[in-house]
Amino acid sequence: MKYFFDCQTIEAVKNLYRDLAKKYHPDLGGDTATMQAVNVEYTDAMRRAIANEENEYRREQATAGFEPLREAIEFSVTLPKDVSVIIRGFWLWLEGETYLCKDRIKSFTSADGIHFRWSKHKTAWYFAAVPSLNRSGHCYSFEEIEAIHGREVVTERVRQTKLAA
Repeated sequence: MKYFFDCQTIEAVKNLYRDLAKKYHPDLGGDTATMQAVNVEYTDAMRRAIANEENEYRREQATAGFEPLREAIEFSVTLPKDVSVIIRGFWLWLEGETYLCKDRIKSFTSADGIHFRWSKHKTAWYFAAVPSLNRSGHCYSFEEIEAIHGREVVTERVRQTKLAA
């Protein structure tokens, strides 16, 4: 274990993977062999962290969703800098200037067949690693989702200033 030796929780493993993906992904200047080694270690570290997880529901959710979420994070760090990538609970959200890369976002499909979807209420793309049913019919705001599940920023959007014509 070269990278994840001191990670004991699922959140710690995800945070470190996010940072390593930004650093070693081949599309961002890293090399393929290093990223493959990180992916292998990530899988082992997640299995150890899930075994340590005490909440049974959380364990089931994490087991079902960590591989598709890893694939989606790996894909999303290659998007342009004007797209924000934010994890809210078990959902990955793409916000910002996504119109120019919408076809690329639409074409992504994880190994489990999960793909990004467009939320018209939030005007953002989301990736649901674990399908959830909202039986109440209530459309939660980002603030409500973050209060319930938390928030982690993978990449923050860089706003470009518009040139005066």
